[in-house]
Amino acid sequence: MDLTVQLLCCGHSTGLAATVASIRAAQRAAGLAIEVQLVPWQLTSQGFEALTLLCSRDPQLLWISDPGGEPATEAMALNQAAALARSPWIWWLEADDTLLENSLQSWAQVAARHPEALLIAGEGEELDGDGSCVRDYYTLSADAELGQRLEQQLLCPGAVSWNRSRRALLGPLPEQLTASYRELWLLQALERCGERLVVVPEVWVRTHQLSDWQQPGRCRRRALELTEQLAARWGQAPGELLHRYGLQLQRGEAQVAVGSTALQELETALEEARPCFDAGTWRRLRVGWGLDPQIRPWQQRAEQLLAQGGLERLWCVTLLRNLLHPELGALQLGSPWGPHVRLAERLLSPELWSQYRLLRQDSELTALLNRPVEGVPLVALLHWLGEPSLQQRYPPADGLEAFAGWWAEQGAACCPHLRLTAAGILEAEPWEEDPAAPPELRPFGVNLIGHAFEMFGIGEDVRMAALALESAGVPYCAVNVPANNGAAASDRSLEPHTLPPGELGPYRFNLVCLAAPSHGAWIAREGLAQQRGRTTIVAWPWETQTWPQAWECLIPLADGLWPSSTFTAKALEPFSDPVSRPLRVMPMAVHIDHPEQFRTPGRRRATRERWGLDPEATLVLFVFDVKSSLERKNPWGAIQAFQQAFPQGSQQNVQLVIKALRPGSANPQWERLQQQAAQDPRLQVIEADLSRSELLALIGSCDVFLSLHRSEGFGRGIAEAGILGLQVVASAWGGNVDFCQGENFHLVPCTPTRIHPGAYAHAEGHTWGEPDLSIAVQQLRQAICRPASPASTDSALQHLAITATGQRYRQALHAHVHAGQAPNP
Repeated sequence: MDLTVQLLCCGHSTGLAATVASIRAAQRAAGLAIEVQLVPWQLTSQGFEALTLLCSRDPQLLWISDPGGEPATEAMALNQAAALARSPWIWWLEADDTLLENSLQSWAQVAARHPEALLIAGEGEELDGDGSCVRDYYTLSADAELGQRLEQQLLCPGAVSWNRSRRALLGPLPEQLTASYRELWLLQALERCGERLVVVPEVWVRTHQLSDWQQPGRCRRRALELTEQLAARWGQAPGELLHRYGLQLQRGEAQVAVGSTALQELETALEEARPCFDAGTWRRLRVGWGLDPQIRPWQQRAEQLLAQGGLERLWCVTLLRNLLHPELGALQLGSPWGPHVRLAERLLSPELWSQYRLLRQDSELTALLNRPVEGVPLVALLHWLGEPSLQQRYPPADGLEAFAGWWAEQGAACCPHLRLTAAGILEAEPWEEDPAAPPELRPFGVNLIGHAFEMFGIGEDVRMAALALESAGVPYCAVNVPANNGAAASDRSLEPHTLPPGELGPYRFNLVCLAAPSHGAWIAREGLAQQRGRTTIVAWPWETQTWPQAWECLIPLADGLWPSSTFTAKALEPFSDPVSRPLRVMPMAVHIDHPEQFRTPGRRRATRERWGLDPEATLVLFVFDVKSSLERKNPWGAIQAFQQAFPQGSQQNVQLVIKALRPGSANPQWERLQQQAAQDPRLQVIEADLSRSELLALIGSCDVFLSLHRSEGFGRGIAEAGILGLQVVASAWGGNVDFCQGENFHLVPCTPTRIHPGAYAHAEGHTWGEPDLSIAVQQLRQAICRPASPASTDSALQHLAITATGQRYRQALHAHVHAGQAPNP
């Protein structure tokens, strides 16, 4: 027996059948031996009937009952069930939780790799009563502090398993507790042996456990009980548990008594827990939730001023919320008198204010934060509202005159990250160029903005753009934006043209070769100085024909749109304008110096020998970056098509080479793919960061390039394979369709398919193409029978040559100049 799933069944046990069905589906996918224990506690007659019916349909279910009567607490029931378990591992679930199909397969792989583990925890989603996701539970690193874990609910309920064979280290569940027994048990386990916790950044479960869904009043009992226990252990309790209870009340996860309100429920809970808090925590909770009648009027005034000033609608705030800090959108939860106050306090925090020059240079934001309130700037009032000690020292009954003097004298010392005048007024950070020269007074040329040195596709875009501009005699410089994604920064060819950090590009045009969110993140960190007085053209890649709504805030940065394919152009067309924001399809340059050098018999033989590839086999190559979306790149489709085209035992000597960039962290999907590949000796996995020359040599040593992607914005790798003369079998969906023409290319038709949640970031509900594997099988069989041949001089690939691309750039830039287009401010 590999695993015992303990399924706690309470009340009506709504959704129990769906829970068991999800367990069985995950069990089949994993091929594990699993026992499922049904652990009843305080069942209603409806719940009893549900269990009886389910057991009659699935006789392998184990109904755990106590002849002496029902245990007094849930913890006692689960402890009794654990004593009867037949496997070394126990996984906790509750009725109406649902396991994802790949969860147990992923868990089994992790358990096998970590025999020393005591706890294994994945991620999950919490659902409301309508089945909508209201919270994502992310795993923190195994060495995260307990305080951080308490803020985020320790570990995701429903995604935790523990090693029963080492129960002596972990101990039983605390049976005296009625609602928080699992949290306290986990806390104790992490204190004793936190180093033996293994966390997996993968969603395993959808749950209702942190709500009153099955048991009314559970949220309140859990918050109070755990607060009391932590106060007994540590001398005083943190306020996060009661604060979270307040949020649960607002979201409807915790029930509000008839005739009461959410705030009244929270206030009575705070009063009950008051002995558990120190004075500062107690006051901070009451003030934060607007429960202090003396402070509340000042909260309301600050809230009103910030709302009237449109704080949440400011462009800098929208950009941060949409791209970098989605938690800024959740600040509506909390005191009804403070969502804008909470947003302003977060923006003014040292973490955000010091990190983002975009905030520090925004004159609208600065003006709003300097609005006067009873003789003090709003920024000072916000500081006072966040500091209970200042409220006691300068009570509101006395007015704010005394505090105004303190702020003028001490504000800069207390808030060194803010730029304050001697009078305590917030100043915007000055511009690097003030005033900025207009575009027409700047020299003709291009400031290339991108990942100048990193070895991955978007980094290659900016280096190819530089070669194209150089071929056309267009002056340029490079503004390096470090990718910080783990890619090797080893291509230094642009270094002589790269400006020192902080120096602004002097030319009239900016050409941004970055993914849109990377561009936004760079603007947030560095500000708009490089934008001012220049015409900014963006070559944002994207892999569907719908632009993500969260990225629409970036459109004002663009004076021109240069998508690399007609495919991506469809996504940007709604935001283009022939005069103010023209759109031109501008394919990226694809260039290989002397491609024939990578196809010589000696080079092919040496490369195959280096990687242990059969010197006589026909090699099919599949290349992808594990840090990209596996769903989009579709390696499983490539493997399936290959194995169907060439079944094991056939006479054809064919190998599939899977070249992947190493993931930056543990990736269960990639590990499953490696295990699948290991079952077929003809599948060779190469997991390495290669130089450009090494990668081209690997491509050149192969015969067929396979890409059964579901979508592709441009398809640089496909184009490079075509230039090297390989036969190319590729999906007919994406930017590659623009150049996949000629006898070397074999396009696989695709069926439009809706992108499901979690498959590809920012693309939920968009459409991509599901390649027809039956036709891919035919195309593969045909491709291996054709000899490799260089791309013809009249092929569509010539359109991607350095010189052709450079001429397009030059013509388009001159079109901007002659149009007299003024850049967006």
